[in-house]
Amino acid sequence: MELFTDIDAQVQTLRALLGDALEATELVPLIESLDDARAVDAITAATALVQSGERIRAAATGVIAARSSREAGQAGLAQSRGHRNAASLVQQITGSTRAEASRQVRIGESLLASATTTASSGPPVGDSSSDDEAIRAEKPVAPWHAGLDLALLDGRITPAQHDAIRQGLADPPLAIDKAEDADDAEREDTERHDTERDDTEREALMRELWEVAADQLMDAAAHDTPEMLSSAARAIRDRLDPEGAARRFQERYSRRSF
Repeated sequence: MELFTDIDAQVQTLRALLGDALEATELVPLIESLDDARAVDAITAATALVQSGERIRAAATGVIAARSSREAGQAGLAQSRGHRNAASLVQQITGSTRAEASRQVRIGESLLASATTTASSGPPVGDSSSDDEAIRAEKPVAPWHAGLDLALLDGRITPAQHDAIRQGLADPPLAIDKAEDADDAEREDTERHDTERDDTEREALMRELWEVAADQLMDAAAHDTPEMLSSAARAIRDRLDPEGAARRFQERYSRRSF
């Protein structure tokens, strides 16, 4: 269902339950007068309406964050309105906590990253050579969380579930420090190219594993709470990246030792 069609449907449901000439002060006693089934219908429709608004807010927050980057300086969107960063502006607009505003920015940035990659991955208009291997290699690769972002925009998961999965899995580990490898003048070209190809293949494999993990967690979102999803995502991440798990354990141990 289209976004605004869904919003209109939920509004009509609430109108049918609560009436057209509803004053805010009448809301509680009016819902008290509903039977159990209609009271549940009211909260269900209201929740669907809120979630539709959250999807719009997430997309807008991602754009605001991009226009409020540190590189933009005082000309940034948030900075020009007297805020240090996008999270501060979002916090003022929404009246939320700083942690919640930061979560909204994270989600928005994730959505924008996927949308930007998708928009720029199509072949140039009129370019008959767009199927060449060299051109395909230059196309941006969709981030592993693109499916997760689409699920949020489609309304299949909530922002809380999205953030639990996204933060729990984190990003796949990079194969190597490519900049350092490229600066190694003593390495033979053939060896360097072979290593780069192996690293590219490994990164593609890790990205695919993260995509599969995200798909599994999205399926679990139908019955699991965000807390359960977050815990499961961290457990999956540690199994997929045991070296990273060992490093994170050592870092936590080192912090406790001080």
